Amino acid sequence: MTLSRQKHSLKAQSKGIQEIIRFAIELASEDVILRMAWPEENSRNTYGHQLILKACHDSDLLRSYPSLKEVKRRIKHEPKFLKGISDLVGFYVYYFYFC
Repeated sequence: MTLSRQKHSLKAQSKGIQEIIRFAIELASEDVILRMAWPEENSRNTYGHQLILKACHDSDLLRSYPSLKEVKRRIKHEPKFLKGISDLVGFYVYYFYFC
């Protein structure tokens, strides 16, 4: 499923992508609580990309979801796909901590 054709929601994604997003949300939550406030808009996209790539390198996730190798490839080569996933992470972190 591509994020650009479907509604941007966590439930609309495959189980592997849901886990990547949840992992990235955990990383962002730690940063927001322990290290820094939410990044400014101009660095938010870069920050989101870093979180998603870290999630894709998690060995437990890769063992549990072998299909993440393909997701990882798409994230590296499809900026629109990466932006969609990053936006979901940003939305959930913002919603949980600032609403």
